[in-house]
Amino acid sequence: MYEEARCAMVGIFERLALRSYCSSALVGGSMADRSKAYEDTIKTLNTLQSNAATIEKIRATRDQNCHQNIPDMISMTGRVGVTVDDIDDLRVIHVSGTKGKGSTCAFVESILRSLGYRTGFYSSPHLVEVRERIRINGRPLSCTDFTRYFWHNYGLLDASKVGRSIVT
Repeated sequence: MYEEARCAMVGIFERLALRSYCSSALVGGSMADRSKAYEDTIKTLNTLQSNAATIEKIRATRDQNCHQNIPDMISMTGRVGVTVDDIDDLRVIHVSGTKGKGSTCAFVESILRSLGYRTGFYSSPHLVEVRERIRINGRPLSCTDFTRYFWHNYGLLDASKVGRSIVT
């Protein structure tokens, strides 16, 4: 089953960008270096995908563990430096349902942008490549930005595993 699509506007990507770092592999270097960095990012991201057996196990115990959903999400967002207040400050339009989510989000995004609003867009699943899930002001996230944000958050999550400290 596909995740529900989400259409979010304003702020979170810019807020995360302020906390981001610039990897030496992404600054300067040749186009081949940047392309390789993006390919490595996608390979690593794909290793994080749950396999069918894991997903089925989660579905089977989902009702028993549902009380942990919110605390777990707060913990994960906190590990990458995003607080509940940061999320509460967002102005969000959440679109769900079985048909037409992508079109609805595209229409809403277009209307808001024509009215002068800055927009952020997230949807799932992607059709061709993962970057198409994220748009800022109508433009897909660049390979360089996607790579930078991925490794920044990956590093924070990896460093904050139980028994490890975050080094910034």
